[in-house]
Amino acid sequence: MVFALTQRAETPSKPLRLNFYEQPDSCIEILASMLQQDNKLSNYIRSFASVKLPAIEDIGGLPEADKARPIRKIQIYWAILHKAGFAADEGRLKGKGLTSMHVRRRFVPQLTRQCAAVRRPLSLVIWIHWSPNSQ
Repeated sequence: MVFALTQRAETPSKPLRLNFYEQPDSCIEILASMLQQDNKLSNYIRSFASVKLPAIEDIGGLPEADKARPIRKIQIYWAILHKAGFAADEGRLKGKGLTSMHVRRRFVPQLTRQCAAVRRPLSLVIWIHWSPNSQ
C-alpha cells in the first residue's frame, strides 16, 4: 500500500496522516519541504525550517539540567503550529510529560500587543505567560 500527502489519480494511495505535534523531530523537516515547494522562502520561514527539534522520547533520557532548552524549543514549535491553525489533542500532549525542574508550568503562548499591532506574518515575537496555578 502506498501512502501520500497528496493523492494523484495515476497512483492509488491512502492519505498519509502525520501528527506534527507528537513527532516534531521528523515533521518539522516535512513542513520545511512543503514550504519550500510552495515557494515560501522568506527569511523567517527559512529560519523556522532550519531548526532541529529533538524527539519527545529522547528528552526523558537527558540529565535534568539539560531538559529545559529542548522542551522550550518544542513548546515554541507547538505555539507556531497552533497559530497556523493545526489542531492539537492537548490531553495527549500533556501526557507526554515534557517537564523538568525548570519547565513545570503550563505554556501559554501569546503575541505581544506591539507585535499584533504591526501585522507582520507570524514574526515570532512571543510573550510567554506562565500561569502560576497550573502544572
